[in-house]
Amino acid sequence: MALLMVTMLVALNGCIKDDLSEYTFDIVLSFTDRGGSCPDKTVYTGATGITVYAFDESGKFVEKFTQKDITFSPEHTLTVTLPHGNHTLIAWAGTVQGQFEDRLLVKGVTNMNDLIMPSFTINKGIKVMSDQVLFYGILKNINAETASYTKAQRIDLRDMTKPLYVSLEKYDAQRNYQVRINQNATLWRFETTELINANGHFTMTELLEDKPSATYTGKTGLLWRLEDRNPTITIRDMETGIDIFSADLKELIKKLPQLNLNCEPYIDLRIIRKFPTQAQVTIVINGWKLIESEGSI
Repeated sequence: MALLMVTMLVALNGCIKDDLSEYTFDIVLSFTDRGGSCPDKTVYTGATGITVYAFDESGKFVEKFTQKDITFSPEHTLTVTLPHGNHTLIAWAGTVQGQFEDRLLVKGVTNMNDLIMPSFTINKGIKVMSDQVLFYGILKNINAETASYTKAQRIDLRDMTKPLYVSLEKYDAQRNYQVRINQNATLWRFETTELINANGHFTMTELLEDKPSATYTGKTGLLWRLEDRNPTITIRDMETGIDIFSADLKELIKKLPQLNLNCEPYIDLRIIRKFPTQAQVTIVINGWKLIESEGSI
């Protein structure tokens, strides 16, 4: 009887040990548009931080792995250590302070289905977009033990935003201008990046005067891709409340079929105005020129 009890205890301890075992393996992160129109091409240049969140089979939070100041390249390797079992790994790169709060994450309690990722941050009560690109990728049902002795696992990340640079030619005295983009502030479900709300939600960015170039300039971000949305960009004179420029971004892009913006690391929008007595404006997107009238398209 005593021998049987000892045997049972040894077996029980063995099970507990197996459950507590941890395994270390590499994740290869790819920042190329492998599934889109620019296969294997790097769609963003720069440096940022990345965090990989791990969840167990029941969707409960297990661990997160963060690396700062990585340089975007076709591939980047991150080493992770996870307990025994199957996991879902979700990678977000390019988030900024205030965009997602890790205090929401409690190991063994927080469920990934309850998490959301905002595309924006709040600054002085308004929604603003970072000019740093936001990437997302997911790897489902990865077994930690198996991954530890097989080749590196891979996560292909998709760009969810693009940097947007706006410049407005100055011909008047010091003014206060603001860029407003509708359908540009949303929430994504953490696991699927399904949009929770998109229509009618806009972001705002102040244009600052650059005296050497005699322009007003601003840096912001644009939700990407545009297939399911129809954003409008507006420049408002905050002193008069008048919109001096308004354009449908999809229509602008359609006018440049030779330019595949999916493959561009950023979008540069230049608005060149004539004198106040002339309504015509010239629009330049990533070096390609369009000429439209009345300041609106």
